[in-house]
Amino acid sequence: MSAPNPRKKREEQKGQKRLKKDDPVKKRILTVASEIMNRKGYSESNVSEIASAAGIKDPIIYQYFRGKEDLLFAVVEDHMGKFLLYLDEQLQGIGGAYNKLRKLIWAHLRYNDVNREYITLVNLECRSNLNFYQTKAYELIRRYAGILTRILREGVEEEAFRSGINLILVRDLIFGLVDFEAITCLITREIKEATPDHE
Repeated sequence: MSAPNPRKKREEQKGQKRLKKDDPVKKRILTVASEIMNRKGYSESNVSEIASAAGIKDPIIYQYFRGKEDLLFAVVEDHMGKFLLYLDEQLQGIGGAYNKLRKLIWAHLRYNDVNREYITLVNLECRSNLNFYQTKAYELIRRYAGILTRILREGVEEEAFRSGINLILVRDLIFGLVDFEAITCLITREIKEATPDHE
């Protein structure tokens, strides 16, 4: 019988901590990281500053996250998970694909307006990073894209939308327009909020 490997045991414990979604320390780290990375930008923020603002020592962050990039992706994953719950709630009781599409677009614009730090991080910091496309956060974005595609398909079946439309193209046009609203609001500051442009 071989002796227990202390390094393997530490890795298993670290993995167990990462799985606890309701861990208050992890929540605090994500909240603080989101605020600091949004205010200073990803490249100008650092783990020590995030740990200090969260009231913990640097090594505690590494019990939850592999490093700053992993922390960035976890912040986006946390927001995307919250958005999907919010969207599910917003779509409850809505009948017809046309009405669902209107509500989905409104909910997306509204979430962007209320959670600006998330939009800044996902649009400016994550999308240009190839590693992002291998994360759970990106899987959640793909799940969201699937929700929109299903609504469009439902609309074609109900004859609310023209048959023969390219569902993926229309989906991407909608996402592109919503992203443009976020950029216009957050970066160029041509508008204060995106939600009033819903119509």
